[in-house]
Amino acid sequence: MNSYPSDRLNDIVFICKNQKKTMGNCNARLKKDILSGMFRRDGSAHNNPPELQLQQQVAFVNAVAQESLVSRDPPREIFDRIRRQFPELVDAFDGGVFFQGRVQTNDGGDAFVFISPKLFPEIAQTTELQADGTFRSLPILFKQLFTLHISRFGQAILRRVQKFDLTCANWSSPTVRLIVKELIGLALLPAGDILAGYQNIKNTYRDDLRRESTEIQAAVKRLMTTTSTTG
Repeated sequence: MNSYPSDRLNDIVFICKNQKKTMGNCNARLKKDILSGMFRRDGSAHNNPPELQLQQQVAFVNAVAQESLVSRDPPREIFDRIRRQFPELVDAFDGGVFFQGRVQTNDGGDAFVFISPKLFPEIAQTTELQADGTFRSLPILFKQLFTLHISRFGQAILRRVQKFDLTCANWSSPTVRLIVKELIGLALLPAGDILAGYQNIKNTYRDDLRRESTEIQAAVKRLMTTTSTTG
């Protein structure tokens, strides 16, 4: 789902990714209260098949937020306790302790660390790390989301971005930048979901991409084609 500010200062609204007419014209929405961190349904019901995993994730977030309002336990204990109540939600890379704890930043703030232990050997052996910091796509009450990438698939995507002369567009065009980021993110999906994720990227940005120049459209098409044949 996509988000945008609400008329209410303490709400963020998430609209269904199938809202466009070409994708079903679904008017279902979720609202997230900034103060409590909890989600609630708003608008009409979905006219497309339910996304059960997303529903489970929202229920999990609500449960953690609600428990945090009444419990004085450390965040790690709350997270783990609620996590055990949702066995259907598995951590990345076939399980493992994904939440590693809380650390203090140089300016005295707090940061939460999430990483799969199965990535430790990869981190020890890699010779290149890619970092990405965003101030837009992050949970409420947090200032920044900072991620480290060691995905070889991601490196291959970035090499193709250079090959197809999309480097400048990747910086200047929000549409191209999102497409590239989401293509890189395909490597994090379970194998059985990668094709559906690829098709979702194509469908989501089809209309926005038409507003770009013909050169950029052609280059993105080549990028998507090579990704589908090797991903």
